[in-house]
Amino acid sequence: GSIDGRVKIWDLRSKSFDPLQELDDFKDSVTHIDISQHQILVSCLDKNIRLYDIRFGRMTCDFVGEQVTCSTLSKDDQCILVSLLNNRLLLFDKLSGELLNEYTGHLNRTYQVENCFNNKSSLVFSGSEDSHIYVWDLVDSKVKQ
Repeated sequence: GSIDGRVKIWDLRSKSFDPLQELDDFKDSVTHIDISQHQILVSCLDKNIRLYDIRFGRMTCDFVGEQVTCSTLSKDDQCILVSLLNNRLLLFDKLSGELLNEYTGHLNRTYQVENCFNNKSSLVFSGSEDSHIYVWDLVDSKVKQ
């Protein structure tokens, strides 16, 4: 993924420098890519997240309303955690798009800050522009001390 708004996919076993595929559905810089067995989740500053299902050749695009710096699939593949350039993380149901929770308290206004889940998807982690790492309980959205 790149600042030019494209994602290129290469076959690492091939000796070719040419990509196998190029995704160019983006209107601004690509900020993060999360890959699972059959899905590619792409974050973009155009205020959208796009989920590509490579089994069926299908893409779904969800407008989030703020510039997206990172999005991550939960370990159970049911949720998407999205970092926004307005000091918020949002948790969405992957299938319905329903907003499940919101996490605040960290600082993210300028830079690409990543997020993730723990292995049980019971905790949410995020970097912060104040040089700290924040941890929230997934369900009650309270910062862990």
